[in-house]
Amino acid sequence: MRHGNADVGRDVPDPGEWWKKCGEGHRMLSERGRAQAVQIGQAIRRLGIPISEVRSSEYCRAVETARLLGFGEPKTDVRLNGWPAWKAVDPEHGLERLAEGARVLLATRPARGNVMLVSHKQDFPHPAAPVLAELEDGECAVFTPCGKGEFVLVGRIKPEDWKALGN
Repeated sequence: MRHGNADVGRDVPDPGEWWKKCGEGHRMLSERGRAQAVQIGQAIRRLGIPISEVRSSEYCRAVETARLLGFGEPKTDVRLNGWPAWKAVDPEHGLERLAEGARVLLATRPARGNVMLVSHKQDFPHPAAPVLAELEDGECAVFTPCGKGEFVLVGRIKPEDWKALGN
């Protein structure tokens, strides 16, 4: 899932791990983004989709989205960070490392239930999956791990589509 609508502020990279800071100098969730996350979490519960774990990037907008889904405290995972953070950490190979980390997460079959990943769109050459370069705020891409490091895209769900599901 790409984090909910975040149109409050803008990201201003500064020295250090700036992406872990919240508030001034960072894009934050809007009221619309918060509502999207709550509604998506409610729809997933209404549909009986078992979520065993939620992981998010370290960016505040992703962590807040993950918390508002209502499946417990998310685990942050650097492999879900946005590409500016990866370029800051490893200017030469950061984008490749980001895409590879996402591929590993998408290809890993959970012990039970489903794992919800809350991240950012990968709008750079060679994303982990082409759909990840196109995700809108709050949109979910559903993948199934199929073994041997592979995964398949099952579908996409926009925030407004959740209301119609299961009716």
